[in-house]
Amino acid sequence: MTLFGFILHCLVKSYTLQSSLAVPITGLAPMLHAIDPNDQGNPFTEQGGIWVLELKKFEADSIETEDQRWLKFFKEGNTLNDNILPNWMITKEMQQAMSTLNRFSEKDLAYYRYQARQDYLRQQRTIQKELDSAVKSTEELKLQSELLKMHTEHLKLETQQLKLESEYLKQESEQLKLESENLKLESDEYKHELEESKSRESLALQEAQAAVLEIDRLKALLSSEQSQD
Repeated sequence: MTLFGFILHCLVKSYTLQSSLAVPITGLAPMLHAIDPNDQGNPFTEQGGIWVLELKKFEADSIETEDQRWLKFFKEGNTLNDNILPNWMITKEMQQAMSTLNRFSEKDLAYYRYQARQDYLRQQRTIQKELDSAVKSTEELKLQSELLKMHTEHLKLETQQLKLESEYLKQESEQLKLESENLKLESDEYKHELEESKSRESLALQEAQAAVLEIDRLKALLSSEQSQD
């Protein structure tokens, strides 16, 4: 699954679980299909379900429903400029969706932090499930305590590793900035020397031209004197 596909998966999940956004899907066939889990027309819950989106078949010049708005975002979201959004994106839900998409487009370090956070949440849910279902005996409580301790140490190591990577990236960025400034100074110095060289050449050319004119003048004067003799 691509990064953008994963984002769409998260947005679809959020969209279908919010009753305020659960609008009818009629009028969009065959782009949007609701999956019936038991072939009897019963949804999973009243708040949401599973929908299959055929984005390639969706074409709409104007947006009239929330379904159309989300389909257009799923199809064109990765090409939008958050500084110049079209009118159909000017809603609270779309701006939140665009904000989520932008956060996923940041540097790799931020993405790795997000993945670590998701792993942490999944592990926490697993540990909590084990705690809720475990028999509250002394040995099991001790084992759960050890698991939590190991998990904490693991998260601590991951946090330290991310901190080291962040510091390393910061140092590299500063080094590149210094190198860029040095290159700019060298370029300015070279440009200044080149301009001075051109000025000296121009001055030398002017002096040479003046010398030629002086020689021509002296020759003419000498020739005039010889003619008078």
